[in-house]
Amino acid sequence: MKKYSWVQKIGKSLMPSEFYIEILQEPLWRAFGYMTLFILLLSVLTGTYNGYIQKESYDTLLTNYTRHEIPEFTVTPTEFSMDGVTPVVMDLFGFSIILDDEAIYTINDIIDKQKTILFGKNKITIVNNTINPIFYQYKDLFRLSLIKQLTSTDIANILPVLSKVAIPVTILTQFFLSLFSFIFDGIFVLLIVNIIHNLLKLTIKFKQLIHMTIYAMTFSIFWTSFIDILPNGIPYSLDILVYYGVPTTIIFNVFLYIRKCAIDETNH
Repeated sequence: MKKYSWVQKIGKSLMPSEFYIEILQEPLWRAFGYMTLFILLLSVLTGTYNGYIQKESYDTLLTNYTRHEIPEFTVTPTEFSMDGVTPVVMDLFGFSIILDDEAIYTINDIIDKQKTILFGKNKITIVNNTINPIFYQYKDLFRLSLIKQLTSTDIANILPVLSKVAIPVTILTQFFLSLFSFIFDGIFVLLIVNIIHNLLKLTIKFKQLIHMTIYAMTFSIFWTSFIDILPNGIPYSLDILVYYGVPTTIIFNVFLYIRKCAIDETNH
């Protein structure tokens, strides 16, 4: 068996080649170890970046509050209210945050904006140009909590702690989310690959299909890790096409190569 370094595996997995046949000779746990390490590395890189942005946003929010640039406000399960009548607009966490309990802003004012969160009197509206608007009632924030209300002072008191743990928490969160996404989405890719395998009438064991699928999803994992730090959102349809289309195309071409080799051996 030809041995590949971890870095070589990344490069070889991006294109259909004999690598996908040679790698089947290694134990399956090595493939899982390869992908786990790959996800961890990406989580550290992008998690540090995203965590730093969050940390800066927490610090900015606290500074604005201490300077009284943000009025006192209270959130209860039924409504959001704040002192004064002028809406407050801030750029935090990569979003434009609007505090408005007087219904001065409506969905029509923000529908065409990118990444905007509107805290209205009775609900939260989240607008992202890549998805449809999302609405949350304030009771959703208290559903799993014993507290009955949340004030601006409460939030200000916890901001220093959130700032300190922003980077490590973001890295860990991103790692586990990416790992779970890889497992569940990988199952879907595996099902597609298995259907193609049956249609081509190849004699490849299911365990080997799992092996191939893990390596074929290298670019998909890279794609989803960095898509969130791009300045503009990627259309959802393109995201789906890349995530599932790339590994499926790679393995399909490997199948064609295997089938060609089998035909050539039969003819000779």
